Amino acid sequence: MNPLLQVSQITKSFIERELETRVLNGVNFSLQPGELVALLGPSGSGKSTLLSIVGLLLSPTAGSMRLLGDEVAQLNESQRSAYRSRHLGFVFQAHHLLPDFTARENVAFPAAAPRNRMTGAMHRRAAQLLDQVGLSERIDFRSTALSGGQKQRVAVARALMNKPQLVLADEPTGNLDRETGFQVMDLMKQINRAEGTTFLISTHDTQIAERCDYRIHLLDGRIDRVD
Repeated sequence: MNPLLQVSQITKSFIERELETRVLNGVNFSLQPGELVALLGPSGSGKSTLLSIVGLLLSPTAGSMRLLGDEVAQLNESQRSAYRSRHLGFVFQAHHLLPDFTARENVAFPAAAPRNRMTGAMHRRAAQLLDQVGLSERIDFRSTALSGGQKQRVAVARALMNKPQLVLADEPTGNLDRETGFQVMDLMKQINRAEGTTFLISTHDTQIAERCDYRIHLLDGRIDRVD
């Protein structure tokens, strides 16, 4: 089976006032379709930068990255945006829901925004996803009326709206209490098993990471080990 994602010798440096700071230094790893993988590492290890590069939010300084067989490391900004919309979903530590939108409108937003309109098919897809994450009774609640755990469930549903092959989650349980965090993690695992969606989850929480198929440990901008 060909990898869904193949990262090869990725480096990333930031330059400020002629001072170069290298954050990633020759990172190599791959993800197979349908895997649920944790990305672990201390603060400053490069996890968020690596996730941003995999998510096509940043371009690497050097290296190769193949996603679905396509070389994507050096796509231009408009190409990256189109590729993200078609193939990637995102869940962040802060849910980033639109406060004046209902749960359904927030979930449908990734599909509706590029077209500047909401279709019946989008409404139905969003309703289906909210039912899948256990929020069918909150479908028309504004996001401000939802609990923290419910907001993160909406964020997970939103990440799935465009049927992505890969979902990237950056500390998705970081703002939640322990029990709610486990519930959100178990929800992602359930979707992974039922839909075959690949997940790469950045986390500091070893108990969350233990719920994944395996763990990639990042240290000082390099892969330290995989277990």
